[in-house]
Amino acid sequence: MSELHKYSRDKYTIVSLKELKEETLLPFTNTLLKSEKKIKTSLSPLGGRAQILIKNLPELGLLVFKNYFRGGILGVFNKRTYLKTKDNIRPLTEIIFLDKIKKLNLPVPQPIAAYYWGNLFYKGGIVTEYINNSTTLAQFCIENEDKGQKIFKEKFLPVFEEIINNKIFHCDLHPGNVLVSRGEKIHLIDFDKAFFFEGLPFYLREKLESRWNRAVKKHNLPSFLSMVPKRRP
Repeated sequence: MSELHKYSRDKYTIVSLKELKEETLLPFTNTLLKSEKKIKTSLSPLGGRAQILIKNLPELGLLVFKNYFRGGILGVFNKRTYLKTKDNIRPLTEIIFLDKIKKLNLPVPQPIAAYYWGNLFYKGGIVTEYINNSTTLAQFCIENEDKGQKIFKEKFLPVFEEIINNKIFHCDLHPGNVLVSRGEKIHLIDFDKAFFFEGLPFYLREKLESRWNRAVKKHNLPSFLSMVPKRRP
């Protein structure tokens, strides 16, 4: 795992995967303050509940600041606050996991930092590199079915096999958490609560395919995006 660098600025704790100079930390902190007010949300299918701010920072380039928000019934009553425990600060856990799978050559954005604030209860988010000229696989396939079908079969499915081979359990794998960028490159995003699966690869495949197919059906996406389940060995 990469070395972690911890900083305290304003009300924030910032944990970075690379050492940050003061001339970078100041605009970094100012961006965190803005990210609580100025937010961009996705209008594409399966865009998710994450809310982001895109910012170009010295030495780091174009970044995505993603604040954590709860979904489901709990999110109606508590949108942003999480219980802090010694072993589980979710933004920190996510960037550490991203760092590990980036080293496995999985096509994920470069993780930069986690940030959070609060004592017993906290709010927070993560910072990753921004993938230029990208759209979700869901949106891409709606706008261009012929090309989308080719990308799904030739570009995404091989990446899916890499996920299985590396035993990565992505808790929310669906066409809205797959980006297609210039050159038809595939990128996987949103690894909150992801982990390395300890069971048999076939059971991992079943779980991920089932989650994927439910999303395709629920959001009425092109049928070619559905995965054909493999028979058990």
